[in-house]
Amino acid sequence: MKCLFLQLQKKLFFKYSLQYLFLLGLVSSLIFPFGVVALFETGQTISEAKLISSVEGEGDQKTIWMGLDIYLQPGWKTYWRTPGASGYGLKIDWSESQNVQSAKLYWPAPTKFQTFQFIANGYKEEVVFPIQVTLKMQHTPIFLKGKLDYLVCDAANCIPQSKTVMLSLADKPSIPSGDAPKIIAATQHIPEKNIPDLSIKSAQFIQNENATSYLRLIVFHKGPLVSPLIFIEGTQHLLFDKISSINTMHDTYGNTSTIDIPIYKNEKKELVRIPNLIGEKVTLTLESGTKAIEQKIMVTPPPISLKVTFLMYGFALLGGFILNFMPCVLPVILLKIFSLTKYGGGTATQVRKALFLSVAGIVSSFMVLGLITITFSWLGVSLGWGMQFQEPMFLVFMMLILALFTANFWGWYEIILPERVTSLGYEYSEKEGNMGHFLSGMFATLLATPCSAPYLGTAVTFALSRGPFEIMLVFFLLGIGLSLPFILVMIFPKIATYLPKPGKWMNVFKHILGWGFFFTMLWLFYILTSQIPFFVSLFILITIFLLLFVILLHKKFPAYHRAFILSALVVAFIPFMTLFIENMKEKNIIHQQVNMQKNLEIIRSNVKQGKIVFVDVTADWCLTCKINEFLVLNTKNVQNLLKNNKVTFVTIDWTSKDPAVYEYLKSFDRNGIPFYAVYGPHNPYGENLPQILTFATMDKAIKKAK
Repeated sequence: MKCLFLQLQKKLFFKYSLQYLFLLGLVSSLIFPFGVVALFETGQTISEAKLISSVEGEGDQKTIWMGLDIYLQPGWKTYWRTPGASGYGLKIDWSESQNVQSAKLYWPAPTKFQTFQFIANGYKEEVVFPIQVTLKMQHTPIFLKGKLDYLVCDAANCIPQSKTVMLSLADKPSIPSGDAPKIIAATQHIPEKNIPDLSIKSAQFIQNENATSYLRLIVFHKGPLVSPLIFIEGTQHLLFDKISSINTMHDTYGNTSTIDIPIYKNEKKELVRIPNLIGEKVTLTLESGTKAIEQKIMVTPPPISLKVTFLMYGFALLGGFILNFMPCVLPVILLKIFSLTKYGGGTATQVRKALFLSVAGIVSSFMVLGLITITFSWLGVSLGWGMQFQEPMFLVFMMLILALFTANFWGWYEIILPERVTSLGYEYSEKEGNMGHFLSGMFATLLATPCSAPYLGTAVTFALSRGPFEIMLVFFLLGIGLSLPFILVMIFPKIATYLPKPGKWMNVFKHILGWGFFFTMLWLFYILTSQIPFFVSLFILITIFLLLFVILLHKKFPAYHRAFILSALVVAFIPFMTLFIENMKEKNIIHQQVNMQKNLEIIRSNVKQGKIVFVDVTADWCLTCKINEFLVLNTKNVQNLLKNNKVTFVTIDWTSKDPAVYEYLKSFDRNGIPFYAVYGPHNPYGENLPQILTFATMDKAIKKAK
């Protein structure tokens, strides 16, 4: 009977309690907005703020420690200077203070809490911010006034707080106040810059290990880590999660812990690749028990073995050598052939001297590229292989130079002293001028940079992820690799001396080479039409043709007349085109960025639906890309492969400059194109493929992604 009564009582309780809860929820939903307004208007029921001082009077002190004491109602929280996924930190305006030279606020070590399912950094219940106040004049009363703006949140609401706090301090003895212990305790919670038995040795970026990117910290500590917390500042638009793992190694000198913090693009923790953080400077705050340390550290790549390092250097040498066989820019091959024909019947000494200077020009130009890369990386500017071909003004300049080469090889003019700089010394090199040989090597390197040979991209990416020494060594080896044919002839100079002696046949050969320069100029014109309006590109080409006509028409004029005419044309031509092209380039960058956002959304949406996506990053100036398209991508076998597997093909055009495309490449640790990646259900982050495509490579990657 008693059991039956209890069951009946329980049923009635649940029945009516649910009704009461429903009514309570309805009433709460009606009065909730008014309650929030009331809280927002008063602010007193959520938090209180006041200024406190460590002394009763200023005395003889020039600097006085004060504090901002913020008290929060139970369940409410406020934020640190870097709030995390949401919120904002405390802001103070001291402008109405008197006799105050400066008021420096210090941030005590925060804690982590969850707000609206987001991980945030901040404080609970009560926080005292130490303030170091410097006086303008001693023995003069102080009036400290601060206008506060901070955010407080509980489990359901976030309400901004605007308050004014004031504190006066008279000119009397500086005896400790009753609030001194509270301020002293707050200063002890300020993270220190240096702690002998606790330090962060390095911060390493780990890309997509176990399907997640990590920031891996190497921490030295003599005692055990006590409930460690990590706070990371300095990176934009990234979410750092809670510590996922701690692995500690013990030795006689202390402990070394490896701490992994997962990184996500946003609070949704979507399966997207994280931008490469290598080279970024971050501020790290580490809390362990009562200790807290704050350090600024540059993010580095994870350490690699000596074997892998030498393998990368070998790739650099091999990649530079393979550039000799890549049909990227025709003049590179033509200039090598032409430089050898000049020494037919010559001596071994002449051959070695000329080729040594050409090698010096190639290697020096690669070293300059390395120095430019290091300098721009220090300035925070990203560089990729061949990116100069995304600059319309560079293309126009190269078209002009190639036009002059064409006219020279066709015999329309003989280069004299005023024109040596313009011609880069090619005719000068015929007269066996040292500078001509050197500049010919530099020019060959300049035209070779849009090429992407096998192993080259791997080596350059390795260099850019390491330090200045590795960058310079890799670029040096690239130069040696590109120079290997010249070095081979230097070792066996008879290869050149057995060629026929220069004669009338050289004029015919030069005329043929001139056509090579001419068609290369037209290729650059084709690239230019993809970056600026066609009629502007056509105007530039017509202007260059007029320049060639002037050269031909004035062939018999005195040299100084020709130099004056050419200089006048260039001076009138370049400023106008610079302004016009820069204006069109800015519009094109905006258009490219919008396209890149659409492409990324297509990739994400298809991957969510379980589909396979093939990404092709290409450009009109990338001849390796065009070769892959002709030999692989556009073949029937590959088209059937994509069709049978229902692959979504996404083409990303990088002909014009687009920072979003470069960031996408960097997320795969790549700095140039061609670039190919395959996404799918089993590879949501994408797998990048070799730069030289094959059907077998694509087939294997697609099967793996299913």
